[in-house]
Amino acid sequence: MGQTIPNKWKKHLVLVEFGLNSIKYSHSIEQVWNCSHREIERFNKDSKVVYLRASREGWARRYHIDDLRVTSMLDKDKVIKGFIQTVRGIESKKEKIEEFETYLKEIGIHELCLEYMLSQKGFSFIDWDTSNDKKVIDSVFSTKEKSNLVR
Repeated sequence: MGQTIPNKWKKHLVLVEFGLNSIKYSHSIEQVWNCSHREIERFNKDSKVVYLRASREGWARRYHIDDLRVTSMLDKDKVIKGFIQTVRGIESKKEKIEEFETYLKEIGIHELCLEYMLSQKGFSFIDWDTSNDKKVIDSVFSTKEKSNLVR
């Protein structure tokens, strides 16, 4: 409440389902602050960016912070608070994410990566990727009935 969120906090969420018939999902989140989300792709042990990686097994579980890189204790507190806001944003979109995951599983896709941003304007998804984007696009546009996913 009353907390200022930097305009350029960009984060990355990965949702992956393992196994064709599995009901177990592994969620992992990677976040960077005040830089391009592309820094996640370039991230290594020498990176100077503020970074957090967390994971959980399914929607009903709590996230565990697997890696946290900050420059000060003040940054650590801000990062943890920002991470909590991110989790709330993801949870607020749970039904839509599950709807998309169900659709993807029906067409044989078992990996989904959602890119998002948290700013003063709120939480929003800004991009998505799967293990086979062409298959997803072809399926959506070949469906005779208009899909709920295309509006």
